Amino acid sequence: MKTIIFLIICILVGPQFLKAQVLPTDDVNHHDHAHNFSGSNLLENKGQWPSPVLFQSSINGGKVWVQQNKFVYHLQDYSSMHENHGSFDVNAGQEIREHLVHLNFVGSNQVSSIEKHDESTFYFNYFKGNDRSKWASKVHSYRKTVMKNLYNGVDLNVQNNEGQFKYEFIISPFQAHDVIQLNYAGQESINLNSAGDLEITTKLGKIFEEHPYAYQVIDGNKIEVECDFVISGDNVSFQLGKYNQSEVLVIDPVLVFATYNGAFSDNFGMTATYGYDGSAYAGGMVYGNNYPMPSGTAYDINSNFTVLNGAYGVTDVFITKYSPDGENMLWSTFLGGGNNNSGTEAAHSLICDLNDNIYVFGSTSSADFPTSS
Repeated sequence: MKTIIFLIICILVGPQFLKAQVLPTDDVNHHDHAHNFSGSNLLENKGQWPSPVLFQSSINGGKVWVQQNKFVYHLQDYSSMHENHGSFDVNAGQEIREHLVHLNFVGSNQVSSIEKHDESTFYFNYFKGNDRSKWASKVHSYRKTVMKNLYNGVDLNVQNNEGQFKYEFIISPFQAHDVIQLNYAGQESINLNSAGDLEITTKLGKIFEEHPYAYQVIDGNKIEVECDFVISGDNVSFQLGKYNQSEVLVIDPVLVFATYNGAFSDNFGMTATYGYDGSAYAGGMVYGNNYPMPSGTAYDINSNFTVLNGAYGVTDVFITKYSPDGENMLWSTFLGGGNNNSGTEAAHSLICDLNDNIYVFGSTSSADFPTSS
């Protein structure tokens, strides 16, 4: 990537400008393409989000924010926006529903060592706001990470395979399993169903922790260990049958997000061009690219988690480069204001010159949009 030049056609325009952003009907079919920016893996934090965040992971219907001592399940419903995409009604499709559920690892250690596995070949750049110290470049994602010693003698493996977020506890020999204590916050209710699955009910559907599977590998053989959830109020622990304490024990819950919004994307492709080496570039706008800042409640409509004034909350411009065969994403860059309280951006046209510089013709309402001066 050489240079990206953003040609601003509208600055400090109220958020209503982007409410009315609509392509002609004939063009919508050509540009309504969604992009999976994380590759459904674990995207590292290199300063583009607040420091408690270690990784972000995309799931069906939202995101998971992996932090030092917790997961934040950020469920997002964009169905209203998608139903009204292409409408000329300025008030259509303004509602975005969101719900935050916190899974806290009670009494856990501050993790000082994290292993990262299977680094992505593509990367991301974040140019948010005009404070260069908060920009981040060559941000990679990983298929699997290991948070060492989350509890004494207990590691936490976290991974995302094709949108299936999962985690498992790895308990070293002669270490107690009952130190693992989970606390859920923000849900409407939590209970066990007849199959022994944990059901976490939210405004946007249910999160299921399937009946936990525990096992040991001894002399090359996988031996299942009886394991059940135990609920006490909003706290959850594991009850285990007999096992060989001189061997490693794995507790492997399975997460299922049964949200209402299905596979709706949080972004729209709005323009595309080609490079002289045959590569392809796509540009558009992405919603909800910021870390959610709760406003005293777990459920929200119209993105008040970030105390926004816009119809869809903060939007950023994205520019993505693909290989000449179109099979591989090479990099993606996000451009936008750095203030969570306001700011909407969109890319409308792209041009690539002979030197591989990208010119973006677009709009912004952010006072702190990143510039070179």
